[in-house]
Amino acid sequence: MVDSLDDEWWIEKKTLSQVLAEQKPEAVTCSDFIDSVQKHFQDKLSAVEMDEVQLDDSHFMKCASLNCQVADYMRQVLPKWKRLVKVQKQENGAPLVLVICSAASRAVHLNREIQKTFKEKCKVAKLFAKHMKIEEQKKYLDSTVIQMGVGTPHRINALIEEGALKVDQIQHIILDWMWRDQRLRQMISIPEIKEELLELFKKHLFKLVRQKNVTIGLV
Repeated sequence: MVDSLDDEWWIEKKTLSQVLAEQKPEAVTCSDFIDSVQKHFQDKLSAVEMDEVQLDDSHFMKCASLNCQVADYMRQVLPKWKRLVKVQKQENGAPLVLVICSAASRAVHLNREIQKTFKEKCKVAKLFAKHMKIEEQKKYLDSTVIQMGVGTPHRINALIEEGALKVDQIQHIILDWMWRDQRLRQMISIPEIKEELLELFKKHLFKLVRQKNVTIGLV
């Protein structure tokens, strides 16, 4: 018998964690993101606005195989990376690839792995609230040509709206979709991250995907 509401909440939380832990892992698909977008916005947007967030398989790169690491996946889907960098316009704060994850600690790890994998010319901007204050990040972006940016939805959105992070050269958006935190939650399962991620897409990224042929990668 449960003695208090707090005890009942703890039991429910533990049960959820157990369920997640026992789930058989499945490879990510384009539908995972498309369905999440539809469910999130279906009661919040008008019919016209819903059209603006509609995606289909053509807006995605090949999804990652099960247990594929982010940096390895990026190497697979960016075989012409050197050429992409070679023809990049020399514009400060304008990445070719934007990598979005759910936590600053995860972003630190991905930044390190990406730098190891893409050893050739590749400056990666840290777009998360750890190690650097937003004013420092703005100063860095305003003065540096970057090839990639790695960060969390909230900070990425803030830097775009401050005018420091420019999106006009983005070719690919990589979502760290399958990674789970200590509570076994994926980015789309964390309410505040889900809200920030989808609002970031709504404000700044959907139009890039739909109008400029920017592609999304799920890993």
